[in-house]
Amino acid sequence: MIAGVVTAAVAAGFMVAPAASAATPAVWKKYCRNQGGVVQMRTAAFGTNSPPLITLGNPTAFCFFRTGSGMTATQIIVDLRTLTTKKPTLAALAYLTKPEPGRFNPGANPASVYCTKLGGTDLFGGVNVSGGGWILGRSANSAIDACTFPDGSIIDSFGILYHSQGAIRGADLTNKFRYRPANPPNLFG
Repeated sequence: MIAGVVTAAVAAGFMVAPAASAATPAVWKKYCRNQGGVVQMRTAAFGTNSPPLITLGNPTAFCFFRTGSGMTATQIIVDLRTLTTKKPTLAALAYLTKPEPGRFNPGANPASVYCTKLGGTDLFGGVNVSGGGWILGRSANSAIDACTFPDGSIIDSFGILYHSQGAIRGADLTNKFRYRPANPPNLFG
């Protein structure tokens, strides 16, 4: 049911990530840095696995958190609007409420399946071998899978999947979100 709503939202053009650039409020950028993150401008792109690389829409401002180095490094990204708003977003609620992921089909990308189960999408151009993700500049090698929800909120697909299982990637966003309810509503039940 939720996946159908997301598909309808995409088709109707309602699933729009917040545009960024000079329009990204300086206070959002400062908040990200104060939380230990790095502001990154990323663009949705199709064809990250095979050319041609096609960038989609305008860049979006993310807060990037990384911990560790080398093979032990982990990371998570969240869009600046989701990080800084005092109101709930679907991305923040997915992280905070940790819905059970259930079982996955072998061979499927578990983070992508989890994102879809929650009503979001991290697919660009549907399920295919061309791939897609959020990239830095024009580098396909910088692609990150991020779950985009119908309210426009965006969060790292693997970050929410790992967090649902009690593992922290990059940073624990629980106390980094400005939205900090005592009992967040579980909309994914």
